[in-house]
Amino acid sequence: MISAVDIGRLAGILEGEGAFTHSKVGEPCVKLSSTDLDVVEWVAQITNTSVFGPYNPGGSFIGKRPVYRCQVRGNRGASLMMMLYPLMFSRRKQRIKELLAEWRLRPAKPGHIGRTWRYAMVRFTPHTAFSSCHPARPNKGYGLCNACYQHRRKERHDAIVQRLAI
Repeated sequence: MISAVDIGRLAGILEGEGAFTHSKVGEPCVKLSSTDLDVVEWVAQITNTSVFGPYNPGGSFIGKRPVYRCQVRGNRGASLMMMLYPLMFSRRKQRIKELLAEWRLRPAKPGHIGRTWRYAMVRFTPHTAFSSCHPARPNKGYGLCNACYQHRRKERHDAIVQRLAI
């Protein structure tokens, strides 16, 4: 059980160095990146996640301290956002509201409990809209879902191999 003091500390750390976003598959995601390993380890312990890193920052950060990361995503990320919402300032509250509204609108995959599913939208923007072949799945390419895209790719590959064999 997380104490009220730990929740307040966690809210302060995430307000300063955290990010409220969605993962590549559209799940709510709370991320923390920091050069302080002890802070990232504490957040990972409180949120029951792993620490990733160290990563050496490149570009103009050459010679700087390594970066450590942890993240909570999916249903756990959404529940963490809901728990921290009252403690956040207006900009973070607005972002959390947007992410949770998008998450609530996503349908669950049939037969699965919860909102995490394989065919989630990759991003919530028009350029990665749903596919035309299966409207519940995201667009992989050419207006097709991943399964249909891979099937078309295999058919084209087989046709090329057949032409070369003649």
